[in-house]
Amino acid sequence: MENIGLIQKAASVIAPRKVGDRLFGDVGAALVTDKGNVYTGVCIDTSGIGFCAEQSAIAAMMTAGETKVEKIVATWKDENGDTFVISPCGHCREFMRQTHDGKMDIEVVLSKEKTAKLSELLPYRDSWERV
Repeated sequence: MENIGLIQKAASVIAPRKVGDRLFGDVGAALVTDKGNVYTGVCIDTSGIGFCAEQSAIAAMMTAGETKVEKIVATWKDENGDTFVISPCGHCREFMRQTHDGKMDIEVVLSKEKTAKLSELLPYRDSWERV
């Protein structure tokens, strides 16, 4: 799937809503698997125990019985409705690594034209040096 199509899928699930004093659904993510299926998710922003949109999309994929992400993107919309691609936070990067048996070949969408392998975003993931 082309980056722009995946970006549009991610942006299509953004539907911000307040629950108490928390904002949910203001970030949307989409991923495509090695089988060509697309899964989406939104962020759930709670005090310390919420999760990001990328994690939500990965959970949806795993719930459906799949385990291999080929490409993933997260998006956010400003007050004018303009869509922005968001680079995954450190927690999401590590979540991706751990849910794929440490494989670092997931393609992360950074813009309409640019992607990076997860290995490029986590270059020192298993670095241990005796001092």
